[in-house]
Formats: sequence, C-alpha cells, structure tokens
Amino acid sequence: MAHSTFFAKTAIALLFASLIVGQSIRFVVAGQGGGILVSDIAVVLFLLVAALSFPSSPLIVSPFLLWSISTLLLHSSQLQQSEIVIALLYWVRLASIVLLYPFGMAILQKAEVKAYAKKAFVYTYAILLSFGFLQLIFFPSLFGFGNGWDPHIQRMVGTWFDPNFFGAFLALSLPAVVLWARSQAMRIGFFMMGSIAILLTKSRSTFIAATVALCVCCVVWLFSSSFPKQWKKMVLPGLITLGIVVAFAGIVLQERARQIFFHDPTIAIRMEAYKDVWRRLVEPHIFLGVGYNAYQVAAKDAGLISNYQIHSRGGSDSSILTLLVTTGIIGTALFLIPILLGFIRHYSFLYIWATVFLLVHSQFTNSLLYPHVLIPYILLVLLAL
Repeated sequence: MAHSTFFAKTAIALLFASLIVGQSIRFVVAGQGGGILVSDIAVVLFLLVAALSFPSSPLIVSPFLLWSISTLLLHSSQLQQSEIVIALLYWVRLASIVLLYPFGMAILQKAEVKAYAKKAFVYTYAILLSFGFLQLIFFPSLFGFGNGWDPHIQRMVGTWFDPNFFGAFLALSLPAVVLWARSQAMRIGFFMMGSIAILLTKSRSTFIAATVALCVCCVVWLFSSSFPKQWKKMVLPGLITLGIVVAFAGIVLQERARQIFFHDPTIAIRMEAYKDVWRRLVEPHIFLGVGYNAYQVAAKDAGLISNYQIHSRGGSDSSILTLLVTTGIIGTALFLIPILLGFIRHYSFLYIWATVFLLVHSQFTNSLLYPHVLIPYILLVLLAL
C-alpha cells in the first residue's frame, strides 16, 4: 500500500511538472507543426501507474472516443498514410487525457494523495506564474522563436507560448488555488498576482470567459443555499476587488480593452472565418464529420489553410466548430453531454466556474481540446469532488 501511494504521488508530480514544461520542450513530428509533448508522456505514465498500482481502476469506455475513431477509420480511404498516422496519434493523445478522469478517481481515493495533489496544483500555479513574469521581463516578444509561433509582443505567455491558453489556465485555476492555499496571506497574494498575470496575457477570450463564469456563479449563488458560507463572505470583497481589477485593466490594456466593446477588425475577420468553416466544412459533413483530427486535411482541401507548420492548423478557433467538422453533430453531442451532466452530478462552485469558463473560452480558441488546458481542468474537477 505504501508503494502504491509513492507511485501515485510520483505520477501526479510528473503530470504537474509536464504542465510547467509546457511547450518549451517538444519532440517534433516531421511534415507538420505538431509533435509529442512532455505532457503526453506524463499522461501515459500516470495511466500506467493507475492501472498497475490500483487494479480496481475503472475502465470506462467513452462513447465519444469510439465514435471519433470510427469516423477517422471511415474516412481513412480519403487520407494519405502519413495523415492517418498523425490523426491516430492525436486521437491517442485525447483518449489518454480523457482516461485521466476514471483512472484519476482511483489514484485520488486516499485523502493523503488527494491532499498532495492539491498542494502540487498550488505549487504548479505558483511556478508557472513566476515563469510568466520572468518571460515578460526577459522575453517580451516571441519574434524570432520560429517553429510556427506568433510573436505575441508584450503579452504574458509563460512556457506555453500562447497568451490565450496560458490566460485560460491562470483564470480557470485561480479560484481553486485561492481556496487550497495554506494561509490567508497566500490566498490574497495568489488572487492579486494571478489577476495581474491574467491581465498581462491581454487575452480577450479569457476576460470574456471569466466574466461570464463569474456572472453564472453569482446567479447560482443567489438562488442556492448550499454553497459554503466562506464563499459567501467573499462576495463583497470580491466585487470590490473586481472593480479595482477592471479599472486597472482599462489602464493596462487600453486599446485592446476598448476593442472588447467597440468595433474591432480582428473580430470581424474571425467571424468571417467562422462562417467559412461552417459553410465549407461543417455543412457538407454535418452528421459524420471528416474524421477525428483530419481537420487540417479537409481545411487545406477547402482552401482555408495552406501551411501545416503553423500551430493552429489542427482546428478552428472554436472547439465546437472543430468537433463538428471532425466528428459531426453526433460526436459533438457525445463529447459535450458528460460535461453538461456534471452540473447535476458535481454541484460545486469550482466545477461550475471551471466548466462555464472553459465552455465559453473554447468558443474563441480551441481550448476544449488543448492538452495543457484540458489536463488541469480534469484534475481540478477530480480534486473538487
């Protein structure tokens, strides 16, 4: 039993360490802009530890995973062998991450392991936060990094090299980190520094998602008596702090803040891109899709992308559109139903915040399928049970 606890803690530590590494280390797959991430290896090791050390780990067969691999095999005749291999590798990545939930339930059964995981979550957040500020000081622009990354000038990206995904992690995890911090001083420090870091990502998708999630949580709180009193005591200080943060955001963000409420040409371009994806990819494949992770092939055939080296080639800016294109309306429903059922099964503040935030955020970036966002989301849900 002691050995299983040791291996469980080691697997958890490796998983969180992989999030700290982020995109700074990746093993490139020739021919396109993707590759094998350290988190891919850490997830597989986590599953192996769960399977070997906890034989009672439930093996849940996901209907979405079965459907998505079926759509890929169904369209395999239209893909080249290399494209099938790459799509299968991405399917294995998603399948491994999805399996974190049932296997994670087995590993986190012991209170000692669960407490360790919460502590590791807080430490990971603190380290990534520190790396974010250091990156902004020493590498304020990614210009010249190459490998398909945008320059993201004067934006916090940390080791993830993308301000939208990094901002999503910071905002999605902030309430949990504040709750699990050891002292009141640490809670205040994390809240203030986390809020500032979120602003410095200058990610409008993160701001909008956080605002919607906060509004939903407030509405649920108003009509519920089951939330702990400690959260209710935080409402007034939280609203005052929010007002200060919003005012500070207006000063720091200036033009980007103004563009949230007024016309912004980049928003118009994105809306046109959504319409193009819907007309040229979703509508012709509404039921079966084009095959899981075959988006880049279908998009290239439709003339929507021309370069496989860019990191956004694997999906639309919207996760829902990406799911519709690749797995059809059936696959999209199979993916979303378990998440939505969680609102009934997991009635907790953290679950509501994280899930509403992620669902809204994923309409602007492909965060619902992004490993470094999906992994902490699943861990947060497990730890909030």
